[in-house]
Amino acid sequence: MASRCLFLSFLLLCRGMLAHGQTWLTFQVGPGWNTLQTNIDNRPQQVYRHGTGLYAKLTGGYQFRSGLLIETGPSLLQKSYALIHTDTSLSVLDQYTRNDYVQWELNIGFANTLFKKIGYRAFVGAYRAYWFGGRIKGAFSNIFNTAAPFPQTFSYDQKYEFDSHRDQRWEWGWHYGLELNIPVKDCCSPFIGVRVYESEEDQQNPYQLGLVPRYNHTVALSFGLQTKL
Repeated sequence: MASRCLFLSFLLLCRGMLAHGQTWLTFQVGPGWNTLQTNIDNRPQQVYRHGTGLYAKLTGGYQFRSGLLIETGPSLLQKSYALIHTDTSLSVLDQYTRNDYVQWELNIGFANTLFKKIGYRAFVGAYRAYWFGGRIKGAFSNIFNTAAPFPQTFSYDQKYEFDSHRDQRWEWGWHYGLELNIPVKDCCSPFIGVRVYESEEDQQNPYQLGLVPRYNHTVALSFGLQTKL
């Protein structure tokens, strides 16, 4: 009997909190910049550079009267990078890789206003991602052609082929972000936001020997619209 009373009290409390809050739906899109956090000091002729990609996200959220909020939803994030060869005598030239991830995020945060008109929301949360596709492009030197200009190259641009023994397609990590919005109507507000995603899972399977760990570090800038429900 006591446990039932506690449960009913909890439901009434939740109902009271929800009755004095606000539910919203947001869509945002923008560019992302990804860097591989890795160590290839044993390969001085190679260096990783950041790559750009698309970021798109659809979320639903709820904000309590206290300013505390919670949101969740799917996102698409292209985590790209470039492998630059600094030694021009190598037969393999620069390579660019685009990795496509679909993610599900769960965040908590806080919202308030600045200067009475500009609203802000700060988030921290976790995500789970799946690497579902990608593309690689680059070039090989034509070492058999000595005619000027040298070296002439063979280019390639193809779909990424997964290796089940090497590629770790599931990824989890945490992220944080900040959004600024200016309400233009009672029902909707445009906003600009920035988010930082830190992977805690190696992009390669740990049981493969001789592989250098690689972790995605992504910064996304987005423009979106929030609609109250």
